[in-house]
Amino acid sequence: MPYVAIVFRKPVFVSDSIIAMYAGQYVHTDICPIDELNAAHTLVCTCYMGETFSASLCSKSRFNDATHAALVIPTTIEEQDEITSYLYALVEKKVKYNYMDVAAAALPLNVRNTLFSDVESENPDGISSLFCSQAAVLVLRNCLIPEREITKALTGVNSRCILPNMLYNILTPFCMRISCDALREGEVEMYRVAYKHT
Repeated sequence: MPYVAIVFRKPVFVSDSIIAMYAGQYVHTDICPIDELNAAHTLVCTCYMGETFSASLCSKSRFNDATHAALVIPTTIEEQDEITSYLYALVEKKVKYNYMDVAAAALPLNVRNTLFSDVESENPDGISSLFCSQAAVLVLRNCLIPEREITKALTGVNSRCILPNMLYNILTPFCMRISCDALREGEVEMYRVAYKHT
């Protein structure tokens, strides 16, 4: 079965700590389309500050359960094909990082929603800039079938205003959390909290 994992990272770098002051627990988002038959070759797709939208095989080597959380969504083959095509289009177009909207994230959400209209996103060729969680909103909203509850939950949100922590909270009711340690090795396993015995 194919899946798409949305991976969220806690602050690691100095710049992350600054973002976390107004963004919350998670400060970065990766999009990982997974084919269980070939999970070791899962690409990590995202947009980092100072870079264009990219896809990497080696980025998942940084995933771990201490600093990351991964939510997985089962997809149909058709949905997976749509997700992969959308992501490749963003990579090929070398979509730039969306600094303006990230800077505006310090404003209250209702102010941002009023000031910024969402981008036209059905065709990725029309997108000129993105930040990480914005990309995840657009990919899921445009590539999952409209009848799904997760798609409906994303339909009314403004992608330009959704930071990683906000996206984590939106997706959690519809997703299973998986182990980032396992995902790093190309496996899809349910996340289990490690309890300390006293």
